[in-house]
Amino acid sequence: MAYLARIAIEETPEARMKSLGAMVQQLEGMLDTPDLTAWEDNFVRNIVERSDHGKNTGKLSINQIARMEELYRKHFADAEPETKSN
Repeated sequence: MAYLARIAIEETPEARMKSLGAMVQQLEGMLDTPDLTAWEDNFVRNIVERSDHGKNTGKLSINQIARMEELYRKHFADAEPETKSN
């Protein structure tokens, strides 16, 4: 039963917002490194600014979130985005 409760909690919009915020913060740590292309660096800067450093990801569009998740998977291949359901 606790397992089902945990799944229900993880599926809430608030849980998604927190995990998106963590992705924003990790990508922010890559700014000004050679790992990001110029376009990616600019995109991440925009996402960081728009979401107040990952604290308010509700301001991001669905397309921005999708692109951010792509970048996250590209640069953190061993890490699975927390927004995915298992």
